[in-house]
Order: sequence, then structure tokens, then C-alpha cells
Amino acid sequence: VRLPAALFGCGAVALLGLLVRMLAGSGAGLIAASLLALCPLHQYMSQEARPYAIFIFFALATTLAFLKARERAGTSSWWSFGILLFLTLMTRWVDPHFLTAGLVGFGVLALLVGRGDPIERTRFRRMATTIFAVYALYAPFFWIVLVHNRTAVKTETLRVLPRAFTHFVEWFQATFHGYSTQTLFNACPGPVWVLYVAGGLALVGGAALAIRA
Repeated sequence: VRLPAALFGCGAVALLGLLVRMLAGSGAGLIAASLLALCPLHQYMSQEARPYAIFIFFALATTLAFLKARERAGTSSWWSFGILLFLTLMTRWVDPHFLTAGLVGFGVLALLVGRGDPIERTRFRRMATTIFAVYALYAPFFWIVLVHNRTAVKTETLRVLPRAFTHFVEWFQATFHGYSTQTLFNACPGPVWVLYVAGGLALVGGAALAIRA
């Protein structure tokens, strides 16, 4: 039962390495893949019979396909992006929409920066068409989820968003209630040295980006 999560969790390590290598080089890709492989939370989610590791895998695959589609500009590349985005939407009913919003934001920003560039306009048009088609195909499944949520939670569909906002506020308050660095290290599973290494690398990477800018 846990095998799919384990396989997709391992695949996510490889995909993150490929994605970061595409963006920042082989060295950065290797470091990113290593950090995800050592991440206690990712190890934990990759051993649960739940869809989190599967979602991470398809989210990374969708992002990678999106960048390749923008680079190659071929119809088959945008088809691949659309199929992977649909699969990502099927893994979870809330989280994938944040990924879509991020990709759309990236496309809008690229369009604004390259204003007047016909290639960028073509990329944006194909991205918008693909995402619209995927969501049109996904809409019936999303409606089924909403109906199930109304039955399971015993609330009207129109009251889902207010309830979600209330849960978000409660989560935010609980997260920062009595927050301290010591609490963070005690709450995270796995060896503490992994957190120190990750924090150190994050500081070094941030400084390098600042110097480069």
C-alpha cells in the first residue's frame, strides 16, 4: 500500500535535481536533490499511504514540463505540460491550484517584462489555452469533490471557503503560539544536523544571490 508513495518520493528527488540543474547548473541540482533526499519530512511523507509524495512528484514534473514547453515552443511540449498539470490536479483538491497560480503569475510577469516580444506573446497564449483546457476537463471532477466535501463535512458548498478561512486562521495562530527556534528543532523529525546543514546552505545561497545581483 505504501509502495506508490515510496516510488514517487524517490522520483521527486530526481525531478528536483533535474529542475534545479536546468535553472542553476549541475552543482545546484545535485545539492537540491541531496537536500530533498535527506529531508526528514519528505522521508516521512514517502512512507505514508497518502497522496503527498505523489503530489510533489507531479508538481515538479509539471513545472519542469512548463519550462521545457516555453523553451521548445512545440505543440507536443504543451500537450505534455497539460497532461501533467491534469494529473497534478487529480492528486489533491486544493494544493495544485497554488501551483497553477504560480505558473500563471510567472507567465504574466514574463509577458510584462518582454512587452512587445511576439515570442513571449505566443508563449503566454499557449500557456493560457492549455491551462484553460485542462481546467475545463477537470471541472466535473472538482464538482464531485465539492459534493463529497458537503456530504462528509455536512456543510453547504457555498460555506466551504469561510470554513477554510477559519481553519487557516486557527492554523496560523497555533503555528506561532509559543514559537521559538528551540521548538522548531524539537518538532522536526530526524537528525538535527540536517537542519543545521540546510540552514547554512540557505544562508550561503542567499548571500551568493545577493552578491550576484
